[in-house]
Amino acid sequence: MTGRWEVILTVKVNVDDAGSREEAVGRAIEDMKERFLHGYEIPVVAHARKMNTIAEEEHLFGVNRYF
Repeated sequence: MTGRWEVILTVKVNVDDAGSREEAVGRAIEDMKERFLHGYEIPVVAHARKMNTIAEEEHLFGVNRYF
């Protein structure tokens, strides 16, 4: 199928002993930066949505990938 797709990548990270949501998010971002810089696998879930010019049709699916 051709056309325009919007893809949203979601990364799941477990953060232990975080005192707040902000601290957990900050630590997760730092963890992802370290993994990326050192070439470690990063768990990703991709959700794709087909973009239609007449009406936006959503076709969501989850795909577990590592990059």
